[in-house]
Amino acid sequence: MKAQAALTHIRQLCCLGLGSEIIMPALFQSLHDYIPSFQNIFFWVGADGGYTNIYDENLQNHLAVVQLHFTEFSDTPKEKECWPGGLALIRSSLKFVNTAWYLNKQTMRTEYYNEIFRGLNAHYVIFAKTQEQGRCTGILGLFRPITDKPYTHQEERNLRALMPYIAHSLHRPADPPPSFTDTGEQGLVIMDQSAQVRYLCPGAHQLLFWASHAQFSPQYFPTIKANPFPPVLPQLCHNLIAIFQGQAAPAPVLEQQNSWGRFTFRAHWLDPYNHSASSLIGITIRRQEPVALSLARQIQHCSLSPKLKDVCLLLAQGHTQQQIAAQMHLSNHTVTGYVRTLYDKLGVHSREDLLKLLKTQRVSEITRFK
Repeated sequence: MKAQAALTHIRQLCCLGLGSEIIMPALFQSLHDYIPSFQNIFFWVGADGGYTNIYDENLQNHLAVVQLHFTEFSDTPKEKECWPGGLALIRSSLKFVNTAWYLNKQTMRTEYYNEIFRGLNAHYVIFAKTQEQGRCTGILGLFRPITDKPYTHQEERNLRALMPYIAHSLHRPADPPPSFTDTGEQGLVIMDQSAQVRYLCPGAHQLLFWASHAQFSPQYFPTIKANPFPPVLPQLCHNLIAIFQGQAAPAPVLEQQNSWGRFTFRAHWLDPYNHSASSLIGITIRRQEPVALSLARQIQHCSLSPKLKDVCLLLAQGHTQQQIAAQMHLSNHTVTGYVRTLYDKLGVHSREDLLKLLKTQRVSEITRFK
């Protein structure tokens, strides 16, 4: 049931029309439940066959290894000693590669295996392509360490079946910008009044990394740092200090948005009653995501059938019952029945009640005993 719920959620995420970058963290979380792996990575591929962006769940920790791959090994004889390589997969007619086809005692002694695969704690790796009209648009990689089990044939088939949905997510409709809501992800940076960082919590480290890098592709790697401190941090410190010196400075808050979400930075005194030269400044960072993504996550945890989850998400997105029937290839009568069942299970009576419920409490607590 866990795997089936994850599959339903992945399909829904890919059909939200929000763009693939913003859904990728949530997609990877569910992908771990559907096909267990140590870590996942996705490469966006441009029309020229080159990488245009990368999402790695642990990129800030793997940055040196990823940079080494692209600067020293990518599409070179050293890489091909171990396996054909990602660019070779992009150019080939293959849609799927399992590195177990190539790994043996000889390839495991190669420089590429020991520098890159070991550096990523990877041994069993499967790569699958997203395609549009025969052109590769992306590559998804699932990594397992040598201590884990190889991927089964069923897991390979499951991954292949997912790829059309992930390919669909790469097409973002030209709709109005989505509204955003808090994810609960936050962090704290503590700075002195000369804008030197005194403390950086793990959450802040990760959020700063993604807020500072809207795009990861080989041509940007020389400028990417694992511990970025964007200009916004000292600027917020300066604004806060200036305000308490009686100057007309901007409020110490800033929002910035990129393909990974919307990030809000706020500066404040750690001790609100002490503004001396030795006082420290705290800067909080929060990440927001599109409301539709938050609703899909809520619905994932419902004790509902896959069909009811689909209906619930479409209703929450504002679709009429007639539109839902057309999209799900069902009759209007069948959809009306699904909506009645859904409302009964959730204890609501209208779309407005449904949205209020989804935004204010975990639906799993409501459906658990229905």
